[in-house]
Amino acid sequence: MNCTPFRSYLDAFLDGEVDPTTQIEFERHVASCAHCQEELHVARTLKRETKLALSNERAPDGLRQRIEASLAAAPIPIGEGRYLGERRPLIRVTTLPARYALPVAAAAIFTMVMGGFYVRKSNSAAAEASVMPIFQDVVRLHSSQLPSDVQNPRQDQVVSYFRGKVEFPVRPADFGPEHAQLLGARLSNVGARRAAALYYEVGGRRMTVVVFAPPTTVTFDESTLGHPIFRSHGRSFFRQRVDGYSVHMMQHEGVTYALTGDMDESRLQHLAEAAHVY
Repeated sequence: MNCTPFRSYLDAFLDGEVDPTTQIEFERHVASCAHCQEELHVARTLKRETKLALSNERAPDGLRQRIEASLAAAPIPIGEGRYLGERRPLIRVTTLPARYALPVAAAAIFTMVMGGFYVRKSNSAAAEASVMPIFQDVVRLHSSQLPSDVQNPRQDQVVSYFRGKVEFPVRPADFGPEHAQLLGARLSNVGARRAAALYYEVGGRRMTVVVFAPPTTVTFDESTLGHPIFRSHGRSFFRQRVDGYSVHMMQHEGVTYALTGDMDESRLQHLAEAAHVY
């Protein structure tokens, strides 16, 4: 895949609207293309800052009704003569329902009308928004069930596979008595940065551990992640709920480990507390 289809469908990729096969191809392309990594970073930042700036604004009722009527009567353009929901031989994009498309269209129109209008937000809200996409990416890597690059590996094989592919050491966690079986590993991304996704089975349940170096523009501490839910082995553990999943996050020697899985919060917390990285 070259850069053209990725950039053409970048917004759909960010919104999770491409089919699973295309999602995999896009992820593999952006992992090896510095230019598209930068495009992805800029687009993600623009979406986040627009949402922050407009979070307290509401379009007038009359304007909302006219937009809703227009959306119901016409397809949504995505540029270059293409529309959401249009059938394509290589890439499929799902049409947004009106209840989701309305806030997006209203926000876009409001941005154009207001021009340079700036809405001040509290530091805490901005800090939370800066890390939320990271938690969302962790959940996406778990819920999408993408195929592993390395299957049923030993820990030393995982270390060897990721050496040279990422800029930090990838060492699978040992969960001790929790008996977590390492099933596979995959090179992926958290935001525009490369990451390692490690897949486990714990008592018949799936668990994903995403290992990555945090962006230099984001500080992972209590100012951005909130108060730690518990401390263990000299480390602080944080938790965030995203799309029905609980994500537990910790740092070890400058590398971030984020755990999520098909299990309740208490079980996931026990696993996070039992984790040792050597």
